[in-house]
Amino acid sequence: MEKQYFYETASAKMLEFDKIINQLETMACTEKAKEKIKELEPSLSEAEVKTWLKNTSEARLMLENCGTPPITALEGISELMEMAGKGICLTAEQLEKIGTVLAAVKRLKDYLRRGKAYEISLPYYEENLDSLDDIREELYEKIRNGRVDDYASGFLKSLRDGIDRTETKMREKADGVLRSGRECMSDSFSTVRNGHICVPVKKEYKARIKGSVIDKSATGNTLFIEPESVARLYEELQEMKIDEEDLSSTQKLMETAASDFPAADAESLKQAVSAEERNLLIGCMETEGECSDAVVPDLMFKVENVCEDVEISLNHGAAVSENTAREILHDCVLAFTNLLKQL
Repeated sequence: MEKQYFYETASAKMLEFDKIINQLETMACTEKAKEKIKELEPSLSEAEVKTWLKNTSEARLMLENCGTPPITALEGISELMEMAGKGICLTAEQLEKIGTVLAAVKRLKDYLRRGKAYEISLPYYEENLDSLDDIREELYEKIRNGRVDDYASGFLKSLRDGIDRTETKMREKADGVLRSGRECMSDSFSTVRNGHICVPVKKEYKARIKGSVIDKSATGNTLFIEPESVARLYEELQEMKIDEEDLSSTQKLMETAASDFPAADAESLKQAVSAEERNLLIGCMETEGECSDAVVPDLMFKVENVCEDVEISLNHGAAVSENTAREILHDCVLAFTNLLKQL
């Protein structure tokens, strides 16, 4: 049965209460606020009515002295908060939206604080608002235009630079094939077909150009071939893009502080990874044979510190998966090994 609100009753319409509700509803910024307005009813409590009148008078005073409050639409935020509470990984676009809402909360708090100068009670509602400044600043720094920013981590920046360089090399390789086989081409520029950089080759010259046929023209007279040199770079590019996607997801998980690995397992993870990486490091040192026994304890101490950092992150709810933790430690150990080679 559909819910009936008081303003829809005959008594409310006789008092034109429904017109007041309809006018008020147009000023609401969210569906939740509109629902609250629909639920409004007259009160028979004198104390309650006096409280409402006092709040209305103070709100008018705020408007006259502080201007219009910086209230923005908050559509969909409740759903995002529910997802985050369940540990679901939010996308960069969703996190950016949350950052925008937190900025709006901060502006509203600042607005209400200014109202305290008029010695009224309404501005003190700002104490119930939390703009989560640390999270807001983290989101602002690491997410831009619905995308995890290049500078969210040094490795992510390096990886994306590598992707750009590889794509440039692919274009250069394709252009080189165009120049060297000009007589075989039906056009003077390369094109992208199904995500592959291809050169337009006349059908009769197919055997002259080494590579894979990705597509063909509507007439069938032109074949779009991905040169072998470009295909090799394409494989590298796809690997880097997978790494970039994984790393971007890790950044987003850490920013939402949604743990996907129970803190209770932190110690077992530390021990398992530590033992594995110790063996790898010792094996590398024995192979090189260039490290004195005195250096080993120092390197082991460094590895332990890294393990402890991972454990601390896990215990504080950071979303570091077991695979991610192993990769971090593995890279750390390899860095130490390369340092050993220089001793």
